[in-house]
Amino acid sequence: MHIGVLGGTFNPVHYGHLRIAEELREACHMEKVVFVPSYLPPHKENVDLVSSEDRLEMVSLAIEENPFFDVSDVEIRREGMSYSIETLKELIRLYGQGVILSFIVGIDAFLEITTWKDYKNLFDPEYKLMRGKNADGTFQSPFNPLKWGDAFTEGNSLHYTWSVFQDIEGLINLMGGENEFVSMLDTVFSMPPDYDCSYYGFTIHEIREMQIANMGNYAHGNQPIQHMIYLYNYAKEPWKTQKHVREVMDKLYLDTPDGYCGDEDNGQTSAWYIFSAMGFYPVCPGSNQYVIGAPLFKKITLQLENGNTFEINAPDNSSSNLYIKNGSLNGKEFNQNWLNHSTIINGGKLILKMDSVPNKKRGISEQDKPFSMSLKTN
Repeated sequence: MHIGVLGGTFNPVHYGHLRIAEELREACHMEKVVFVPSYLPPHKENVDLVSSEDRLEMVSLAIEENPFFDVSDVEIRREGMSYSIETLKELIRLYGQGVILSFIVGIDAFLEITTWKDYKNLFDPEYKLMRGKNADGTFQSPFNPLKWGDAFTEGNSLHYTWSVFQDIEGLINLMGGENEFVSMLDTVFSMPPDYDCSYYGFTIHEIREMQIANMGNYAHGNQPIQHMIYLYNYAKEPWKTQKHVREVMDKLYLDTPDGYCGDEDNGQTSAWYIFSAMGFYPVCPGSNQYVIGAPLFKKITLQLENGNTFEINAPDNSSSNLYIKNGSLNGKEFNQNWLNHSTIINGGKLILKMDSVPNKKRGISEQDKPFSMSLKTN
């Protein structure tokens, strides 16, 4: 049984919220969606919050009697994650260990799932890029794709256009197809590192780091564009991902006093390197897939918490042999441009044959594409 559990700032009597719940249940094939409120004070001031025990009792009744938590005299307030373990235990008690639980904490997270196509409202087909909008819904004008700041924090449209993590296939379609999409990706790397800093009034350090890296308008020193390299996998040209990933690791991560390429920001820039050195990266963390790049080492062994091990073997790997010629996963041919999280957790062995020239016949079928909301096949 698949149950969607919604907690946090969700008001079950709000019509729009009920509609969102229905959309999510249908999209994710859930038997029901359960509203798990954080706090349930009555509609009057200066009252005590409902106790944890009473809250769980209300949750139980909601599950047993109605797929929607329909209480008209309560106000929903955000509490955070502290109630989640209690609720999980209660649901398991009611439905058994086999229940599949999808926890969505807070209305913001719920909206992100059910409004996954809203990015299309910011896409300008004239430029094939994302643009900022005014309060009346019109595009900001004039538009300069090289302008840092304003609509794009510490970046420009060339950096943020690719931030459709959940639906790269949809972005490909907006740009006019795979060839146009790849051409736009290529342009970011091939153009000079020009910029417009008029919004800030001076050259911020993220701009300077982009110039020093000298990889066109690709600004790896700041986070918004770091996933972009992996997007060639979605357009059937994975060898370009392999090339650029290795270039970034070799050029922008060095064991010298000035060997770090920019902001760390809570570990993201280092995490990019660690994932990429293993040969894959979580482009869309909300999915169960990692997108394939190319490993940096000849052998990597992951010692997993459950006691299993997962090996990535690339015995011919070298500074020149940076392209994947072919591969096998647990003895079976491996051509896809993604790897499931469960595959890693279950343990196994990924063997990659590396070469100095790209294999342009590998990873080019529709089923080789990583996850996108617009795709129904994976």
